[in-house]
Amino acid sequence: MEMNFVYLIICSIMVLICFYFIISPFFGPKEKIEFSKKKQENSITLDAIYATVNEMEMDLLMKKMAEEDFHRLKQQYQFLASEIMKKEKKEKTKIEMEIMKELQKIRDGKEI
Repeated sequence: MEMNFVYLIICSIMVLICFYFIISPFFGPKEKIEFSKKKQENSITLDAIYATVNEMEMDLLMKKMAEEDFHRLKQQYQFLASEIMKKEKKEKTKIEMEIMKELQKIRDGKEI
């Protein structure tokens, strides 16, 4: 009889813990998720574009995709990849210019 009481208490505690984990998200702080166009653009990587073009080539070879659709989509993805590469190059040159300015400031400070 005493063991049944212990099992009853242990099972009750486990049920309450499970109930807490199920119900707690509904009463917790609500976080807002904001999506912006900039975040979506940054999520597209060159690797993802190349993987997509690879998949399209496989679909073309297996005759799952029309050839004109393949060429049209491939051209769009290539354009998207070139735009991403241009943005990366601009950011890289901007950072390099800032580094060069800081180095020049350091060099000018040492000459004094």
